[in-house]
Order: sequence, then C-alpha cells, then structure tokens
Amino acid sequence: MSEVNEVKRKSLMIPDAKNKLAEMVASRIENVRSVCRDQSEFEKIVSHCVIALNEIDPKYVSQNQSHTALIAAYNAIAIGLSPGKHLGLAYFIPCNGKLRLEIGYKGYLQLGFRNKFLSVCKMELVFKGEDFLYRMTDRGPVIDHVIQDRDIRKARQEVTHSYCYYETVTGGRSVDVCFRSELDAVDSNEHVWVSHYGPMASKSAIRKSSKCWMLDSQTREALALDEQNYIAGAEQFPLSVLGDLVEGIKMIARQEPIGFDRFNKRADDSGGGGDDR
Repeated sequence: MSEVNEVKRKSLMIPDAKNKLAEMVASRIENVRSVCRDQSEFEKIVSHCVIALNEIDPKYVSQNQSHTALIAAYNAIAIGLSPGKHLGLAYFIPCNGKLRLEIGYKGYLQLGFRNKFLSVCKMELVFKGEDFLYRMTDRGPVIDHVIQDRDIRKARQEVTHSYCYYETVTGGRSVDVCFRSELDAVDSNEHVWVSHYGPMASKSAIRKSSKCWMLDSQTREALALDEQNYIAGAEQFPLSVLGDLVEGIKMIARQEPIGFDRFNKRADDSGGGGDDR
C-alpha cells in the first residue's frame, strides 16, 4: 500500500480490516470516492463494506478471483447501498469461488424511493391455508388476501406466493405476484435463502415489479447488477466508472494464481490497481 493511500485511509474512521479481502478493498477505498452518489454517506458505506468483508472467510473466495471482492465492494459504494445482514439493503455472497453483491428487498425499496418513482410499496407473503385470489379486472390486477396468524420460521415450507403492491408518485398503481414455482426457480437453497427465506421471497416479488419501474440509468444499472445473480454462470460486472481499476486487477489475476499477500504487492506495483496494459 502506498504511503499516500495509507494516510488517506487512516483519515477515515473505518473499522480495521481483519482478513485479506477486507484489507485489499480498504487499501483502495480512495480510488472510488468520486463514484459514491452521496459523499456524506461515503465513510458509512465504506465502514459497512469492511465489516461485511471481515465476516467472510477468505477460503470461500478463490485466490485468482480476488478481484470479485473489489467489484462487489466498489459497486456497493457506487450505488449507495451499505452491505450487511443487519441492514438488509445488500449482501456480500460467496458463490463458486467468487464474491458477489446481492441487493436485498430493502435495497430495492430504497432505490425505488430514492428515484422519486414510488409513493407506496408493500410486499406480502401468502401462507398455506390463507384465502388468496389474484384476478385481472378492466382497471388492472387486484388482490384479495385474508392474512392469518403464521409462523415466519416455517416460511420455506408454507409460503405459496409472494406479491408486491406499489403506487407511483404520479398516481399509478399495480401489483405483481410470484407463484411458488417462480420462487423455487430462483431459490439457491443456500446462504440467505436458507437463513432468510421470507425476505428473499418478498424480494422476488419486488424484483419482478421493478422491471416496470421508471428509473434513472444509474439505478437501472444497479438492478442489472443484481440480475446477474440469477443467470447461471454469469460473472457480476463492475459499473462502467470502475472498469479501468477492476480490469487492471483482473488482468493481473488472470496471468497466474495469486495469493492474497502477493496480490496486494502486485497491485501496488502496478500503480494502485490501474490498467497496466
């Protein structure tokens, strides 16, 4: 790490990095300050990124896929969503040796309201035994749902549908329903789907609705990042403004398997991870 970057890093009140993934990202934080949508939120989001990375065992991220931790953290900073299970906005998820950023249903809500598109947005789960009717009328889709007392701990076994009802600031309204077959199609049966099935089922409904929302290009790009998580074999891409930084690091990683200790040294030697082609 260069002395200049070290001084800038220490000027931020962020937690100490406790593993090589967190250290690798923390040492390059200043490279992406300019892409943070809200500079007043920069330090907070960075802190949450470091905390979330500290909680990940580096053994779940392949050494030659180290750059995916940078992509995940930098994209979180760029779209302005702090990762962490305690927040529910976004998560860092290890998958097939890579680290990816996954937006939670609360993150989708924040993006929709931040764009001043939504005025109301509510998600609900339907459990076995509840009266539920989804019908189309000449004024659009209508839901009739009688909610009963339920045990959210049994959501994986008993949820039959999830749905999202929303109203826009211009007076529009709609509802989208995910049937159990749709939930099963995207259920990875691991990570947050196991520990937080209810919120993930709710997210599936709001994710379905978001495809029809009127959003700015930056927010639409943020949602496209999350879509990559549902395409088999797809690698999550960096936002365009981060391309030069991450592509340079990826080139280093592709040349040979690099351990975390050597990774930091090589990236610093190449000018802080920039494109050294």
